[in-house]
Amino acid sequence: APPAAPAVGGGLDMLGGLTAAPAAADPFGLGGGMGMASPAAAPVLLAQDKGNGLQISGQLQRENGGAVYSLEFTNFSAMPLNGFMIQFNKNSFGLTPQGALQVPPLAPGGGAGATKLPVAFNPQQVSPGAFNPQLQVPP
Repeated sequence: APPAAPAVGGGLDMLGGLTAAPAAADPFGLGGGMGMASPAAAPVLLAQDKGNGLQISGQLQRENGGAVYSLEFTNFSAMPLNGFMIQFNKNSFGLTPQGALQVPPLAPGGGAGATKLPVAFNPQQVSPGAFNPQLQVPP
């Protein structure tokens, strides 16, 4: 059976404090002019108890005129973890990754790694409807 996809919600700011109303053709204003709130700790997207010992924190951030998905992985399990992948389904903002997810192998018992995945707006990836972010990690 496929793993359950816990919904991320409860007021988490997955957009990393990105502010200003972007133009409809470019929801994240990647052409410029978008500000960013003061940096804060990234929200936990997957808690270790729901991720079989894997905890993931992350948020979108503005960097060098573009957007990146800044992700932090922490391994609280007893086994090393590696081979991470990410998939973006069609979404309210039309965001797509601009490369492969690159996370170093995580040692057991608190090993951590971080990565910044560039993302871009793709109008073909826009899915109308309510914003419903989900994160799925196979067991």
